[in-house]
Amino acid sequence: MKKFFFLLFASLYSVHCFSDVLITDINILTQGNSIEESVEVIEMCKTFHLTKEQVADYVLESRLSNEREVHDDYNIFPCNSTGTMKINGEFFSWIIRAGGVGNFESKDRRFVRVCDEACCKKVKGIC
Repeated sequence: MKKFFFLLFASLYSVHCFSDVLITDINILTQGNSIEESVEVIEMCKTFHLTKEQVADYVLESRLSNEREVHDDYNIFPCNSTGTMKINGEFFSWIIRAGGVGNFESKDRRFVRVCDEACCKKVKGIC
């Protein structure tokens, strides 16, 4: 029974494998940050908290995008959470914003992911 719960925990919180994407070592560093300094926004953003499972699901369900599309088609909300993870063995820092825009950066590359309508339905709490 203990082995079952350990395997369940490991599969939900530390390793997600889908197709050829392997996500491991998810760490959440900050939660409920705000890029705005108004007291109202700071208080509102304090509730934007993500779980490791939400972060992994976000990576799996979101799609690659670019800065132009994000600028033209997405609202950038001030609330965000940050952390680190490995994607296919490569270490990334990430910031995921309320509304579904996420930035990922390793020592060698950077990319943007967006959560569209289908993603937002699957990954509750992001959009």
